[in-house]
Amino acid sequence: LQLMATSADAAMTYGTQDIGVQILAAAEQQDAKAKMKWSAPTSFYTVSFPKAVDGKYWDDNYWVNIEAAPLDSQGPDNQNWWAVEKAYGGKNDLLDSFAQLGYVAARIAVNAMLTIKNPDEINRNTVTAAIQNMQPYKTDILCKPWYWGGPDATVHNANHTTRIMTIHQGQWKLVEGCYPSPDPGLAPVLAIEKKLGLD
Repeated sequence: LQLMATSADAAMTYGTQDIGVQILAAAEQQDAKAKMKWSAPTSFYTVSFPKAVDGKYWDDNYWVNIEAAPLDSQGPDNQNWWAVEKAYGGKNDLLDSFAQLGYVAARIAVNAMLTIKNPDEINRNTVTAAIQNMQPYKTDILCKPWYWGGPDATVHNANHTTRIMTIHQGQWKLVEGCYPSPDPGLAPVLAIEKKLGLD
């Protein structure tokens, strides 16, 4: 009620799926979509979220910024992530962007460690150096290659190109793909990417 009283034209809900379901249920009682646009960060982008809320009410009226590929992407890495989840995940695992990004992080770490030729030399310092000096990592799960920027990098934000999804007929639908963040604070990051040839 306090939010609706502000006369704002948009709202972003934060938190996790369970909190989001409660927020949207309360917002629906106030017919909130008629008064403002509603959105959320990637934490609400899960396989089950569209069915956990009133999809009929929120159909094409709720937008989520996602940090990885759509969950149903047919890209080879995304399909491998699904295979790993199926083979080793628990039946109650939350299938979302964070699970995808955990998979990407593991692939990056393993690839970096494979550059250390002598297994006896794998330790915190050598792994740190391997990641800092790694070549940009390409995956269909991210819009752009992931990179560190070298051992002297003072800023780091390799994943700032994202996508937008909406709830549509009880499931997720891609609205916009691979849109770079217009944040002016990314200027030092973009300078690193230009130096690496990733711009």
